[in-house]
Amino acid sequence: MVSLNDVLHVLEQKGNIDVRVRMAKVLINQLQEQQTKEKEMTAATLPTKITVGKTTYSIRRGAPSGCLGNVDYDKQVISIALRDGLGNTLDPEEVRDTFWHEMTHAILHDMNHPLRDDEKFVIKFANRLSCAIDSAQF
Repeated sequence: MVSLNDVLHVLEQKGNIDVRVRMAKVLINQLQEQQTKEKEMTAATLPTKITVGKTTYSIRRGAPSGCLGNVDYDKQVISIALRDGLGNTLDPEEVRDTFWHEMTHAILHDMNHPLRDDEKFVIKFANRLSCAIDSAQF
């Protein structure tokens, strides 16, 4: 996977500037292709909005640093990471699992259920929910 740091590193190296610029352009094209693939993947796997009870949440691609997902109940936003802490693109199934994990939090919050903040329960429930949805046959 290519990052902007890779591009900067190439440009900072000694040697022929024309070669370095050509190499940087190749890396920039690869980075743009990665971003396009990432957008296509998430467009296909994540909704843009979802309603739980009487609350409509916006789905944000990208989560706060250090976590894969988050629900902001006050702002009515569910954030889902597309990359891990090292900058690697997450697999579509990891993104879906994280989405259902955060949805479980939102549903339990809507129900005012005491398990809403029990990560152990939410992980187990969301994993089963994600598997059930993925295995559904229509």
